[in-house]
Amino acid sequence: LAHANGGHTAKPSDLICLNVSGTEMFARRDTLTIIKGSRLEALFSGRWENKLLRDERGRVFIDVDPVTFKRILEHLYLARISVKDGSDAVFPDASSVKGMEGGEVDMFDFYANFFALRRNT
Repeated sequence: LAHANGGHTAKPSDLICLNVSGTEMFARRDTLTIIKGSRLEALFSGRWENKLLRDERGRVFIDVDPVTFKRILEHLYLARISVKDGSDAVFPDASSVKGMEGGEVDMFDFYANFFALRRNT
Protein backbone atom coordinates (compact mmCIF):
# COMPACT_ATOMS: atom_id res chain seq x y z
CA LEU A 1 0.00 0.00 0.00
CA ALA A 2 2.81 2.41 0.83
CA HIS A 3 4.27 2.09 -2.66
CA ALA A 4 0.88 2.43 -4.35
CA ASN A 5 -0.10 5.46 -2.23
CA GLY A 6 3.14 7.43 -2.36
CA GLY A 7 4.55 6.55 1.04
CA HIS A 8 7.32 4.18 -0.01
CA THR A 9 9.92 6.83 0.84
CA ALA A 10 8.41 7.65 4.27
CA LYS A 11 10.99 7.78 7.05
CA PRO A 12 10.44 7.89 10.83
CA SER A 13 12.31 11.20 11.00
CA ASP A 14 10.03 12.93 8.44
CA LEU A 15 8.58 16.20 9.71
CA ILE A 16 4.81 16.21 9.13
CA CYS A 17 3.14 19.60 8.74
CA LEU A 18 -0.38 19.58 10.15
CA ASN A 19 -3.33 21.92 9.84
CA VAL A 20 -5.36 21.14 12.96
CA SER A 21 -8.62 23.02 12.39
CA GLY A 22 -6.69 26.09 11.21
CA THR A 23 -3.78 25.83 13.67
CA GLU A 24 -0.42 24.87 12.19
CA MET A 25 1.46 22.15 14.05
CA PHE A 26 4.46 20.01 13.28
CA ALA A 27 5.35 16.52 14.44
CA ARG A 28 7.83 13.86 13.45
CA ARG A 29 6.37 10.78 11.80
CA ASP A 30 7.79 8.56 14.56
CA THR A 31 5.96 10.66 17.17
CA LEU A 32 2.61 10.29 15.38
CA THR A 33 3.15 6.54 14.93
CA ILE A 34 4.60 5.64 18.36
CA ILE A 35 1.43 3.87 19.55
CA LYS A 36 1.27 0.76 17.39
CA GLY A 37 -2.23 -0.16 16.24
CA SER A 38 -3.56 3.38 16.78
CA ARG A 39 -5.42 5.34 14.11
CA LEU A 40 -2.60 7.88 14.04
CA GLU A 41 -0.11 5.08 13.38
CA ALA A 42 -2.25 3.86 10.50
CA LEU A 43 -2.74 7.35 9.03
CA PHE A 44 0.90 8.44 9.21
CA SER A 45 2.71 5.15 8.61
CA GLY A 46 3.19 6.05 4.94
CA ARG A 47 0.65 3.54 3.68
CA TRP A 48 -1.86 6.30 2.87
CA GLU A 49 0.46 9.25 2.14
CA ASN A 50 -1.31 10.40 -1.05
CA LYS A 51 -4.76 9.75 0.40
CA LEU A 52 -4.48 12.12 3.38
CA LEU A 53 -6.65 15.25 3.19
CA ARG A 54 -4.39 18.27 2.67
CA ASP A 55 -4.95 22.00 2.65
CA GLU A 56 -3.83 24.42 -0.08
CA ARG A 57 -0.32 24.56 1.45
CA GLY A 58 0.09 20.77 1.50
CA ARG A 59 -0.38 20.38 5.26
CA VAL A 60 -2.31 17.34 6.46
CA PHE A 61 -5.73 18.56 7.61
CA ILE A 62 -7.15 17.16 10.85
CA ASP A 63 -10.56 18.45 11.94
CA VAL A 64 -10.23 18.27 15.73
CA ASP A 65 -9.83 20.73 18.60
CA PRO A 66 -6.28 22.12 18.28
CA VAL A 67 -5.77 22.71 22.02
CA THR A 68 -6.61 19.12 22.89
CA PHE A 69 -4.69 17.72 19.92
CA LYS A 70 -1.60 19.66 21.02
CA ARG A 71 -1.83 17.91 24.41
CA ILE A 72 -2.15 14.58 22.58
CA LEU A 73 0.98 15.41 20.57
CA GLU A 74 2.89 16.35 23.71
CA HIS A 75 2.11 12.98 25.27
CA LEU A 76 3.01 11.12 22.09
CA TYR A 77 6.34 12.95 22.08
CA LEU A 78 6.98 11.96 25.70
CA ALA A 79 6.15 8.36 24.81
CA ARG A 80 8.56 8.49 21.87
CA ILE A 81 11.50 9.78 23.88
CA SER A 82 10.74 7.33 26.70
CA VAL A 83 10.91 4.13 24.62
CA LYS A 84 12.85 3.05 21.57
CA ASP A 85 10.52 0.80 19.56
CA GLY A 86 7.03 1.84 20.67
CA SER A 87 6.19 -1.61 21.99
CA ASP A 88 6.09 -0.29 25.56
CA ALA A 89 4.62 3.11 24.74
CA VAL A 90 1.73 3.88 27.06
CA PHE A 91 -0.70 6.73 26.62
CA PRO A 92 -1.84 8.35 29.89
CA ASP A 93 -5.34 8.57 31.29
CA ALA A 94 -6.59 12.14 31.44
CA SER A 95 -6.75 11.90 35.23
CA SER A 96 -2.94 11.73 35.31
CA VAL A 97 -2.49 14.80 33.09
CA LYS A 98 -1.95 17.99 35.06
CA GLY A 99 -3.57 21.29 34.19
CA MET A 100 -6.83 20.03 32.72
CA GLU A 101 -10.30 20.56 34.09
CA GLY A 102 -13.81 19.23 33.44
CA GLY A 103 -14.53 19.38 29.73
CA GLU A 104 -10.82 19.32 28.84
CA VAL A 105 -10.45 15.96 30.56
CA ASP A 106 -13.48 14.61 28.71
CA MET A 107 -12.18 15.86 25.34
CA PHE A 108 -8.69 14.43 25.98
CA ASP A 109 -10.19 11.02 26.80
CA PHE A 110 -12.53 11.23 23.81
CA TYR A 111 -9.65 11.85 21.39
CA ALA A 112 -7.45 9.22 23.06
CA ASN A 113 -10.24 6.71 22.50
CA PHE A 114 -11.09 7.96 18.99
CA PHE A 115 -7.46 7.66 17.86
CA ALA A 116 -7.20 4.27 19.67
CA LEU A 117 -4.18 5.42 21.68
CA ARG A 118 -4.88 3.12 24.60
CA ARG A 119 -4.31 -0.60 24.22
CA ASN A 120 -7.34 -1.57 26.31
CA THR A 121 -9.88 0.47 24.29
